Amino acid sequence: MKISQIIFLLFCSTILLSCTTVKYLSLTDGSKSDGTLKFSYDKGGFEKPDVQWKTAKLEAEERCKSWGYTGAEFFENGTSECLAYNQYGCVKWRYTYLCQCIGDLPSKQIIIQSTKNNGTKIELTQKEKAIKELKDAKELLDLDIITQDEFQKKSDKLKPIILAD
Repeated sequence: MKISQIIFLLFCSTILLSCTTVKYLSLTDGSKSDGTLKFSYDKGGFEKPDVQWKTAKLEAEERCKSWGYTGAEFFENGTSECLAYNQYGCVKWRYTYLCQCIGDLPSKQIIIQSTKNNGTKIELTQKEKAIKELKDAKELLDLDIITQDEFQKKSDKLKPIILAD
């Protein structure tokens, strides 16, 4: 083999091995009740993915907001699975990342388990839950478990819920 052919092959190999590909995460699963979303993208053997995280975060936040949450956060680590093999091993992977909706509860109704022995469920509105939280915070303040500032922050957060019509 001539030197020029070897150089040409090395050049082509370098180009193939360093091929950057823009990847957009696709929403592949979600649970409104859990406030979770799964996003995935596929990667071929010679691709170097340039994952568009900002686009995925915007899509996740939009979906979470439609469910009543205020935002979304991706977990740092994802999972990978091999989609296709050949004689050299895996040639196509799927990477999946979990996203958690954050912020306000997605429903006006919150169901909690009562302390009765028969396991009867009691439904509390978001307003009733906020009042209970504020009373619990006041008790913690009275026991010197939290500071006045901490209580005030909790109170400021809960007052709009309690005072809403």
